[in-house]
Amino acid sequence: MSDDNPILWNMKFQWNQTMDVEMVERFSGNTSMNFSVETDIDRDLAKENDSVTASGSLEVSASEPHSTVRYVPGGEASVKSMTLSRRFDTGLPELTGDDDPSSSQPPGSFQATTEFHVQSGVTTTLVNPETGQPVSYSGSCEMPELNMIQFDFPYKPGVQQTHDGEKDVQDYLTKAAAEFPVPLLFSNPKGSVQYTLQQKNLDIRLDKKGVDLIPYTSYKGNTALSPNLCYYAKAASPEEESYFLHGNFFVQVTVDGKEQVQLGSGVPDGPFHIWRIGRNWSAPVDASGNPGAFVGGDWFMDNTGPGNTDWVDVPGAGGGKSRPSTWLTSYTLVEFLVSVDKYPEFGILYFVHIVDTKPGAYFIRVLDFGKISPDLAKTIYGTSGQPYCASNGAGVPFPGPKDWVSAKDQPTSYK
Repeated sequence: MSDDNPILWNMKFQWNQTMDVEMVERFSGNTSMNFSVETDIDRDLAKENDSVTASGSLEVSASEPHSTVRYVPGGEASVKSMTLSRRFDTGLPELTGDDDPSSSQPPGSFQATTEFHVQSGVTTTLVNPETGQPVSYSGSCEMPELNMIQFDFPYKPGVQQTHDGEKDVQDYLTKAAAEFPVPLLFSNPKGSVQYTLQQKNLDIRLDKKGVDLIPYTSYKGNTALSPNLCYYAKAASPEEESYFLHGNFFVQVTVDGKEQVQLGSGVPDGPFHIWRIGRNWSAPVDASGNPGAFVGGDWFMDNTGPGNTDWVDVPGAGGGKSRPSTWLTSYTLVEFLVSVDKYPEFGILYFVHIVDTKPGAYFIRVLDFGKISPDLAKTIYGTSGQPYCASNGAGVPFPGPKDWVSAKDQPTSYK
């Protein structure tokens, strides 16, 4: 079974900082803070306090003529809020990883915004001017809420990436010192932050190859003659009589090996939506049965966006709905690019469906190129004049002998 909201990433960041502090005519000293956060990030990205664990400390040591004030950790630090977003573009129509396309967030970046505070213990040591003996007092103090800490770091979908943001920390500390609510002087800000983003093993593949998928579609009332051909056996008139020559494609996506699309008795279900584009080609066939130059090739949006959980596709292939005995001699080819809507991190599939027909017979082949890189997908999308697979040495359009499958006209129930 799939998860309703599966975990796709894990993020850790480690924050370290120091600054000198001075209150005019009172005391001087320094501050330091070490803070670490780890969170699992789900499909919708972690929101405020979702699955966030944190630990850290804030220490301020200062001295004046007759006392020493020292703030020490008083317990585990806590995250008040955390908001995450990512933004990148694949260069393919409507296939992006932008959580908010109108955002000013830099493209190709992952943004982390965190607000946290530390509950600290306070130890004050006073020195008796007459005896010179120290007297200590202990208590607690909740440190002022820190401002939102926000960083954009480069993001390229992959297994793991680490970003060191030393300059980002310097800029933040300088700004924070200027906005500190009490009259303290801060100087020599130093610090570092390191983000590590671990992506789960996200995969996409063609599944159920060779299986007749008509029972999972609106054609399920038809009678199968083969895994690629069915007909309507209940036709009451010539107008209702129909044959359907088709392909069979089921796309499965997994998170760390766990399947996310359930192929049951109804519409395939799962927490993700499919993104699929295709383009149709045809070619004239000569007397020897070999195809000539390709015609067509405009990409169309086949299935994408909210509400599209249609991971099964049975594209019509040649032959039309006419009786097999009347089929024309033809050659058709359909290219597909398939991914996960809004989550192209799963990868992009490229596969090709090729159909030859002649009166009373058909021949179907599928080229599955598997997962391809976004750059190759953009190249395929930009290819014109002929299918990409016909220009890269894949052997399309397959001249030569064909393993024809016989298709016969079926008896009808009407006279």
